Amino acid sequence: MADVRSLDIEPLATVELSDGRKLDIPRLTTVKLIRIAKFIAIDGMKIYEKYRNVLDDSQMEDAEKVSIIVSELTDEQIIRLLAILLGISDEEALKIDPFDNLEIITTYVENTDVERAFTNVQKLMKKFKGQNMQANQTMDENQPQKFGTVGTS
Repeated sequence: MADVRSLDIEPLATVELSDGRKLDIPRLTTVKLIRIAKFIAIDGMKIYEKYRNVLDDSQMEDAEKVSIIVSELTDEQIIRLLAILLGISDEEALKIDPFDNLEIITTYVENTDVERAFTNVQKLMKKFKGQNMQANQTMDENQPQKFGTVGTS
């Protein structure tokens, strides 16, 4: 087994931004996948349910799947995902040129095993969804029951 401390984690890729600066694109990490899963479990359940068949379609390329799903996201959700991927705040992600954002997304899709990432995010999301349902059920069970009085005549 490899010693994690000895792994040399290089950037996923480097892209040239519109202003000529170079940006190292960080690799996906466990923390990022967990944050994405939480994001999807909270904000993206409807999109996930709507596009489950797209995710499961083995005939589609990963880039095509991402494109279809991203097209349904709100601007705020896209910025949130970029912020998670880049490890920056939403405000910083908002300041990035839109064309640079497209380049960053394309770079992730081209250089990441998106299918594997989706599969792992789906597993995590189901876990979070299950925990949320259990928490809601526990809260419901702990609420005092209200019973009406039954009158007799």
